[in-house]
Amino acid sequence: MESPERGGKEKAMAMSGQEHLTLREREVLELLAQRWTNEEMAEHFVIDVRTIEAHVSHILHKLGYKDRRELWRDTVG
Repeated sequence: MESPERGGKEKAMAMSGQEHLTLREREVLELLAQRWTNEEMAEHFVIDVRTIEAHVSHILHKLGYKDRRELWRDTVG
């Protein structure tokens, strides 16, 4: 039985494999899908751009994408 606090967004994420992402990776993924650059995300989160690069790499690997373009293609539709 599904817990009542689990909403539609969380359910959709779990169904697509995003439940394996950390909270920060999910935050980065949201901005990545909006086509933010690594530099913009680093500035937004006030962290080093290399940390963002690592997050992006982990996200792509965990979700089975080889690069951002594949992710964007699937995000747009």
